[in-house]
Amino acid sequence: MIDAAVKATRFMKPDDTDLILLEAASYQSCFRNYDQAKKLADQIQDEEDRSYAFYSIAISYARHGNPAQAVLLADSTTRKGEVLEHIAIWQAKQGDFAGALKTIDLIQDDLILRDNGVTKADWIRGYALLEVAILQAKAGNQNASLKMTDQAKILLKNYHDYVSVIGKLAEAYAYAGNLEEGSRWFKLLKENHKDSLPFMLTDVALGYATAKKYEMAFQLVKQHPDSSELGATIHSVGMLLLSRGDIERALELLSIPEEKWWQDDLLFELVKWSIKQQQPGKALKYVDQFDTNSTRLRIRSLLNIAELQHTLNQPLEAEKTSQQAHELIEAARNDHKLFAELQTDRAAYQLRHKNVKAAQSSLQAALKAARQINYTKSFSGDFYHPLQEIFQGQVQAGDIPGAKETLSFALEVLPQMKKAHGGFPVYVSNLKPDIVACYVEIGDLNTALKITTAEKNNDSFFTVIGETLGRKGDLAAAMKWCQQSVPDAMKARVLICIARGAIKSRGCDCDDPFQRIWDNAPWAI
Repeated sequence: MIDAAVKATRFMKPDDTDLILLEAASYQSCFRNYDQAKKLADQIQDEEDRSYAFYSIAISYARHGNPAQAVLLADSTTRKGEVLEHIAIWQAKQGDFAGALKTIDLIQDDLILRDNGVTKADWIRGYALLEVAILQAKAGNQNASLKMTDQAKILLKNYHDYVSVIGKLAEAYAYAGNLEEGSRWFKLLKENHKDSLPFMLTDVALGYATAKKYEMAFQLVKQHPDSSELGATIHSVGMLLLSRGDIERALELLSIPEEKWWQDDLLFELVKWSIKQQQPGKALKYVDQFDTNSTRLRIRSLLNIAELQHTLNQPLEAEKTSQQAHELIEAARNDHKLFAELQTDRAAYQLRHKNVKAAQSSLQAALKAARQINYTKSFSGDFYHPLQEIFQGQVQAGDIPGAKETLSFALEVLPQMKKAHGGFPVYVSNLKPDIVACYVEIGDLNTALKITTAEKNNDSFFTVIGETLGRKGDLAAAMKWCQQSVPDAMKARVLICIARGAIKSRGCDCDDPFQRIWDNAPWAI
């Protein structure tokens, strides 16, 4: 499929061809077909895109435990220092800290072609040292971590007023367990970069918690300046505590926020932890602590607990718990969106108990409620709607006619959704291609193509069909469809999307050069 995509680039413009070759090279290196990956990279005309291709190949070598080859390939990129930094990080992730330090020592000033600027070696080496120092602390060697962090601080002496450096030093010293230095850098962050503090505080608090400096970690949580980020911080630190089996401190963490709903994500994790420990009584006590508005988490918890009670041969208790969930669902009937969501949760529970007919009935009730939603209004500040979940539930329950009914309704209300928020055009533009992908998912390629051909600008429709076919796994049928139905100018893009879908469905963890290009774009710097 990848070879066919490369051959089909003869119908494309050179710039578009380069992007196909870049993605193809990344996939071939992921499969360890390095010679083929290098041949593809050499064919890329644009120098920076070619550099990114070799960057991906080098990272693949490092990820697969061959840093020597990765280092040699770094010379083929215009971002050698940056590549060496990532190679060192992968070495550290694999436990080779001595090798990581040797790789960092190879970093020199890095010429960046995009703007003819030079990224200084001290910056890259210092930042790489901080990343490796954090990994060293996570591996349990705080002394070595502290030594690296001190070295990084010296290397970064000309950048001590940069917010990213201040935040990273505060984080690294936290992981190293150095309260004095960590507090000093955090104070600088707090005093001089208030706007960035909410986004960096979680990492610093997590560092202290990892170093078992719990008092300091909790102190940072208490002084969190942004309520919108507080829940994420509580959840991150709480998950670390749960991984250590430290329930007492997790419960202490729950007592910090004044408003209960910041606790709910961690409370849900405590419910799941108690279920894993086969302690339904304890799980029910946590359910009682949910904020009154967290109906969905409460019902999900109750259904999961009822499932455990069935497993433990406690039928009366399970019936009582599931009835409690049922009553909460019925009480939400006037909130059409919430009621639809709760019915999909109930259907998932019923499917786990092989009660397919009941699940199909619940999903029909969900769709009936969804039809009563006012789609011209936003939902809790975003575009989220329950139709996707209803569709997925119907597919899982084998109700393909019901799934088609849901998709038909989604197309019907799409114009209303577009009116709801003008501020999210990317999301809105993806809604119809998403619906097309759903038709492909249930095997209705004819309807998907009918919608696609009716669109004037339909490139994204063809590519989403290709990726979905690839994810389904019938590559021969996908190839045949592409050759017969896709315009020549789009064949290469669709073929690479088919390959992408197949790769994603197998859980392959390939390097993503396009994310790197996006991260390094001028507007992201």
